[in-house]
Amino acid sequence: MGADAVAGLIARRSRPVDIIHEFLRAIWKLDHDLQRVSKRMEATVGLTGPQRLCLLHIGRQPR
Repeated sequence: MGADAVAGLIARRSRPVDIIHEFLRAIWKLDHDLQRVSKRMEATVGLTGPQRLCLLHIGRQPR
């Protein structure tokens, strides 16, 4: 196996890793932004994001 073949093999194998890395980075950014907004909501409204979501769900499905 020549150097060019090895370089091609490495390049092909690293592409999926790059895609996975970018996906995980996007998920981390989304989680970070949601936590930031939730913290701000708790300071201004008195409820966190998950608490507000729970109240919205309960309000739509009363017994």
